[in-house]
Amino acid sequence: MTEGEGKAVIGLTWQPKLPTASLASSARKPQNQAVDSLWKPTQELVDGLFLPPNNPSQLKKLQRKQVKDTLGKGWFDMPAPTITPELKKDLQILKLRGAIDPKRHYKKGDSKLKVLPKYFQVGTVIESPMEFFSGRLTKKERKATIADELLSDQNFKAYRKRKVREIEEQNRPGGKDKWKIKGKQSFKRAKDKRLSHFQVPSPSSSVGSSRLRFRFLLDPKSMTVLGQSGRKLGLPLMNLLRFKGMPVLEQLHLEEKLLRTSSDNWCIVNDGADSPAIVMGVSGKPAELLELNLVLRYHVPVIKRFTGGGTVIVDQGTIFVTLVCNKDAVSKVQPYPRPIMSWSGTLYDEVFRGIADFQLRENDYVFGNRKFGGNAQSITKNRWIHHTSFLWDYEDRNMDYLKLPSRAPEYRSARDHTEFVCRMREYMQRPAFVDRTIKALEAYFLVQPVSSEAAVNADPQTTTTTTEFIPSTRLLSEKELEDAFASTTLERMARTVGI
Repeated sequence: MTEGEGKAVIGLTWQPKLPTASLASSARKPQNQAVDSLWKPTQELVDGLFLPPNNPSQLKKLQRKQVKDTLGKGWFDMPAPTITPELKKDLQILKLRGAIDPKRHYKKGDSKLKVLPKYFQVGTVIESPMEFFSGRLTKKERKATIADELLSDQNFKAYRKRKVREIEEQNRPGGKDKWKIKGKQSFKRAKDKRLSHFQVPSPSSSVGSSRLRFRFLLDPKSMTVLGQSGRKLGLPLMNLLRFKGMPVLEQLHLEEKLLRTSSDNWCIVNDGADSPAIVMGVSGKPAELLELNLVLRYHVPVIKRFTGGGTVIVDQGTIFVTLVCNKDAVSKVQPYPRPIMSWSGTLYDEVFRGIADFQLRENDYVFGNRKFGGNAQSITKNRWIHHTSFLWDYEDRNMDYLKLPSRAPEYRSARDHTEFVCRMREYMQRPAFVDRTIKALEAYFLVQPVSSEAAVNADPQTTTTTTEFIPSTRLLSEKELEDAFASTTLERMARTVGI
């Protein structure tokens, strides 16, 4: 073993190989070294490892392959994702967005190009915690793709079917239908069809019937009436109920029933309550809002309704107007408290036009800075209710039953009830207000007066349950009021003693 062979080699080492004297002659001779595709004569091994070629052009080529394909910093490095079949369908639907919603206009853009976009990004909509729960989609309504969401939309289905029928009518070939080429039989059927299109009450004789029919067809007054009603065919139908002196508890039960069990639009006008009563919101507390000693002494009924809002005392001088509507009944009004309140302000602005300085201030109807109408709302998944109590007249002593609420609008400025509210009778006639309200509703609905029996026997919504409807609006018992009064008395004594 030589001296070099006796040394143990540990790890990676490198020693320069110097030419010896015996090899000097051989070093001068040219040697043809086999060079493979990776090895270059100018490259060396560093600790036994192979380094990539130090060629700038090749290094840039490798770097270009490693850079992600994006649209650039100007577009926040929007990537070019892999287009799956699901994404391809969604992109094709987005190109047809102009045909999905006929009431919304989109720019032309690239809708007619068949090439799908290369750079795009898919986002996720996260609901704000400030949104109302009924405005969010349920788990059943949430779909994985845009195509699935559109196919499950009932309004889009109806629109799609209507457009298909229109296209079929346009593409139907001309000529007579088969039933029209059957001689005398076809003439008889065509005649019956023309006559059945205009149905009128027929008298006893057939001669009188024909005269009435032709007079109906040619009478310009009848044609004018048909033309006026035809312009309103696009408006949703609203049933109108009018009462006078209906008990407020019975009225609230009817309103809640129509909200939760009916699928029609309703307007309820109650001209005055039969007797004085205090009506509180669903979250109202008697001890904080009422002078319970006076309420118990004079046995004033206290009702807790199913909607929110403040506390009011109603009597024969109060006019109630309630609107119960489907969520899509009023165009461009979202089923949320503020849009509904804003639309109601527009509605009553037409009612009081040219009469007084009407305004909607912090959810109240005011003349100047004095309130004459209070509102309350309730919103469900598919419907909403907005009811208002208008102070046509009131007795000052009734205001003594109410405390100054801790949460009051800013424009009240700590004024007491008599300085804060005003009487409507100082501004307009009582029947004129009801008539102008109904006329203002006709701009949004086809108003149809119905009887109270129609509301009681209203067709319920299609539900899976058969349980009987139980209203949540109730009359507070005298014991509940006494317990609330006792608790406030004890708290007042404890604060006085300093406990």
